[in-house]
Amino acid sequence: MLPPLAGSGAAYNPEVNARIAQIKRTGLDDILRRWRDMYPGVDLDAQVTAGPCAQRLLQAGSEAGLMVVGRRIRRSSVGTPIGPVAHAILHHSTAPVAVIVHE
Repeated sequence: MLPPLAGSGAAYNPEVNARIAQIKRTGLDDILRRWRDMYPGVDLDAQVTAGPCAQRLLQAGSEAGLMVVGRRIRRSSVGTPIGPVAHAILHHSTAPVAVIVHE
């Protein structure tokens, strides 16, 4: 997921956005290759989009049977145990949600 674009000029240039999306897509493909190789029978639809993460995930999963989001292990006793994206998905998803803890 690309961060929301702020400012003006090149940030809104479709060619720049397309190039950034391609770079991010290549990185995502590299990360997912290992999992695709391990689980070839699992369908995976990877998308690269720009905008607020929680909003885009909720849109993408609006017809999902299950939303799966990750969260990091927080070692600090201060703050919330989950981040803002997982929090938004838990509260606004129309599908059941699984929050997977990872480091």
